[in-house]
Amino acid sequence: IDISDYQKGIDLVRVPFDFMICKATEGTSIVHSTCDHYIQTCKKLGKLWGFYHFMNKVDPIAQADYFYKHCKNYFGHGVPVLDYEMYGRIGADGAKKFLDRIYELTGVRCIVYMSRSVCTEEDWSDVAKDYALWVAQYADNSSTGYQGDPWLPGGSFGAWKSCAIHQYSSHGRLDGYNGDLDLDIAFMTPEAWMK
Repeated sequence: IDISDYQKGIDLVRVPFDFMICKATEGTSIVHSTCDHYIQTCKKLGKLWGFYHFMNKVDPIAQADYFYKHCKNYFGHGVPVLDYEMYGRIGADGAKKFLDRIYELTGVRCIVYMSRSVCTEEDWSDVAKDYALWVAQYADNSSTGYQGDPWLPGGSFGAWKSCAIHQYSSHGRLDGYNGDLDLDIAFMTPEAWMK
């Protein structure tokens, strides 16, 4: 699952999941109040976890520094992610500045999240060499539980040969939570996640 302040109050002890990725920061002025609680809960449960920065159109280096400042104790323990969506589309070059700055500060590479259409709307060849893809593509908006083989048609991911994680629903329904959840499948082992 991936979650943010929108799921405030979710009890991760009651919801079944193998990994959780939560929103940590946005731009250079927003820190999500739920992030640390979610991460500490995952640690207690022995679950895999990640944390993401939602990019806006402010200077990407300043955003990377902000993400690092507020999440520096998470790097090397959970998977960092850059969330690249319409609100913060500053170009693949701008995203690369953010990603490279985080790598310079931490020695850890982020995964890049985007909708599948964005993979081919911009030139990601310089990014795809070093950073894995988490792609969002849904079959429809029907409610669903976990799927072992979610719909992901063949075709291009742009500069990437494949995706590392696929977000296949924003209308996920799971025991223990009474609302919609984003559901994801990771194409990796727990050992690869930790690497």
